[in-house]
Amino acid sequence: MNIKTRRIIHHACWFTLLGPFTGVPLTVAITALYFRDSPWELLFDISRVLPQFLVLTWLIGAIPALATGVLSACLPDRIYDSRYWRSLACAAIGSALSLLYELIPHALSARALFTHEFVWIVFFTGLFAGGVLGFWVPRLAGHGNRPSAVQPETKG
Repeated sequence: MNIKTRRIIHHACWFTLLGPFTGVPLTVAITALYFRDSPWELLFDISRVLPQFLVLTWLIGAIPALATGVLSACLPDRIYDSRYWRSLACAAIGSALSLLYELIPHALSARALFTHEFVWIVFFTGLFAGGVLGFWVPRLAGHGNRPSAVQPETKG
């Protein structure tokens, strides 16, 4: 398996596993600021339905996170080698894909952008998650792009 294939598998797995949950604190903060009287009320509501909340969060965010991971692994080496450019590119990819994934049920209407607040919450969480994971995923375990990951042949 070549290095590019390992990088794609590595990024796809980590982005799919962590991507939907990376934006949860931002989602809670935005929802608490705009739609609730107090943030403690929202946290109490979430704590009552925590397993369903986590499953729903993962189901909504897994496909855009997977696609963001694969596309981030396929970035040109010049962008990929700089963690800041990679993070910026992943943030842009993550926000665009999460916005498209949310707008598809609304038939890609421009009116949905201005009438549904949830669309913007998904956009900003995709932006945040893509930026954070684009910065940290290459440093996580299992990355096949490092020279030390290749075991030398021993004679004996």
